[in-house]
Parts: sequence; C-alpha cells; structure tokens
Amino acid sequence: HGYIPENVTWGTNALVLGGTVITGGTWQGGTITSAYGGTGLTTFTAANNALYSTSASVLAAGTLPVLAGGTGSTTNAGTAYALKGANSDITSITGLTTALSVAQGGTNSTGTPTAGGAGYGTGTAHAYTAAGTANQILISNAASAPTWATLGGLGLSEFAATTALVFYQQTAPTGWTKSTTDNDKALRVVSGTSGGTAGGSVAFSTAFASQTPAGTVAVGVSAGTLAVSAGTLAGTIGTLAGTVGTLAGTVGTLAGTVGTLANAAFTLATTDIPSHTHPFNTGSSISPNTGAGRANTANGATGTTNAAGGGGSHTHTQTGAPGISGAPGISGAPGISGAPGISGSPTLSGSPTITSATFTGTAINLAVQYCDIIMCTKN
Repeated sequence: HGYIPENVTWGTNALVLGGTVITGGTWQGGTITSAYGGTGLTTFTAANNALYSTSASVLAAGTLPVLAGGTGSTTNAGTAYALKGANSDITSITGLTTALSVAQGGTNSTGTPTAGGAGYGTGTAHAYTAAGTANQILISNAASAPTWATLGGLGLSEFAATTALVFYQQTAPTGWTKSTTDNDKALRVVSGTSGGTAGGSVAFSTAFASQTPAGTVAVGVSAGTLAVSAGTLAGTIGTLAGTVGTLAGTVGTLAGTVGTLANAAFTLATTDIPSHTHPFNTGSSISPNTGAGRANTANGATGTTNAAGGGGSHTHTQTGAPGISGAPGISGAPGISGAPGISGSPTLSGSPTITSATFTGTAINLAVQYCDIIMCTKN
C-alpha cells in the first residue's frame, strides 16, 4: 500500500486515480471501450487502416468510407472515388451545388453559354453575351459587358468611299457598284506610279485568239561540202507483168518532093574492076609476046590474055535529098505492172551551211489592253 498514491481511491468495481499519472506497467485487464477512453479494439486488421466511428460509441479500423470523408478504396481504380493528387480517369463531376471558382479551374458561374453569344469575364466569373445578328461586330464597353453593333451604326466602314477592288463574281456585293469603264482587258501589276490607269490598244480576247502568221522565209545557203560514198545497192530482179495493150493509129499523110540527087563522076581503076581476061586470034603468023599481058602463040592460034583487075569496091558521092512531111498518128499503149525491188542506199555526208534566214510577213499585234493595279498589305 505504500506504493500507491494517497489520492487513489479503491472501489468495488473501479479504481479512481485522480490526478495520478501512470508512466509504466502492463495492462492486465479487458478491452477498454470508448466510454472509458479506449477504442474497444484489440488489433488493426492491416497496415494503413484508418480508425473511424461506426456509431456514437463504437470505433472500427479499416479503409475510410466515403461517409467518413474517405474514398472507400485503397486505389484509384474501379468505382473508387478520386484520390488526392493527379487523377487521369475523372470523366465527369456531378452533384455540385456550388460552382467551382476560377482559382479552382472553374467558371464561378452557373450561366449557360448562349448560342451565337460571346464569352467574357466579369472580373470574378465567366459570363456570356446575348446572340448577335448577321454582319454585326462585338464592341468593347471597357469594364462593362461587350455589346453587338453594326459598322454603319457606328459610323464606320471597312473601306473608304471610291475604293476600287477586284471581285471574282458576276455581280457587285452589297454596298459596292460595278464599274463598266474597262472591259476585255488584262490586269498588270506595277510597282511605279501608273496604278489605276489603263493602256494598250488590242482587246484581250483579240490579242490572244488563235492566229496564223503569213509571210515568206528567205534562207541564204553556202555551197558547203557534200560527199557521197558508193554505199551498197542490193535488189531483186522482181517481176514485170504487162499486157500487149492496143495500139491504134491512122495512116496519116506523108508528102514529099523528089528533090535532086546528083552523083559525082568516078573513074574506075584496075583495082576497082573484077578480075577478067580478054580472048584473041593470032591469024596465020606467030609473033612473040612483046607486050604486057600477052602470051606467045603459034600462027592461027586462039587464046586469052592474062587476068587483070582487083575486084575492089568503090562508092559514089551523092548530093541533095528528097523532102518528106507529115506523119502517121498512133494512140494507145501496152500496160506494164510490177517493178524490181531495190534496197540499200549510198551514204551522204557533209551538209551545206545556212548563212542567214529572214522571215517577212504579217506581224501579230499583241499590244493587249490592260489595267494597272498595285498590291498592298494592311498595316
């Protein structure tokens, strides 16, 4: 009893310690309930469990449920609620009754976006204007909500009056007047001071229509050198076939004069006459052969002289000729078809030199009419 403080009171079922602090020892009693400052538990089922109440007097250990401010899960998979930190699988947020602030990534507004309206900031939240109408622009009103307006209503215009532009359409757009001063002309981009002016003399469709120039070309050629090698010509006899055909003609008329033919005088020499002899009779006396061409004979004998003459030919010169005029007529001709085949050709090398070539003809006028334009960029 000497070890127990004096302020400790022993009762039948309780020990009142008063202000005494116990710093050591081993509890040998039963589980201390929450009514006596305990948990009513003797162990936790696993690591990382949370201690939470299931009623006004009972505690439990485990995964902290949603009703206790937890997620009901130890992972972020499945049907678990989002955990603290990054959550890539959140697809929607429902049940919010208070709009998320701008600082939280929200709009701080429950307003519905207006179809055709424009979003703007109020300074604390996102808001939307009413829908505008066609061709209106959004006008700032400083720190107040912007409003829709037309340029005409503001006394403004996209372009100054008399501004000229090119449009790729048939009719002028609203607010513009079609110019008919220039027609069938080309556009020429210039960088000088002629922008806004026109020039040329030939209509565009005329200048670029299909045209054929007419004229002559004069070519001057020097002799140059042309050399031909023998080459090789090879061919077949081929076949020539023809018909006799019909030749028809008239006798015609041949008329002529006898004319005059004259032969010049010609003296025959011994060599010009044929070889021959002459017979003779000596009578009753014998005479010796004392002359050329004579034979010795007895008295009263007969004989012939020795042969003389060469048998040579001779001619007679004629002068003059008869005259002939007229001719018979001949028509028709036999038919001939087919030809022998020839292949191969000699080789030609070298060429003459063309020294000049001049075209003389009708010129094509390409002075197309045009309008000078300039290109600009907005400041």
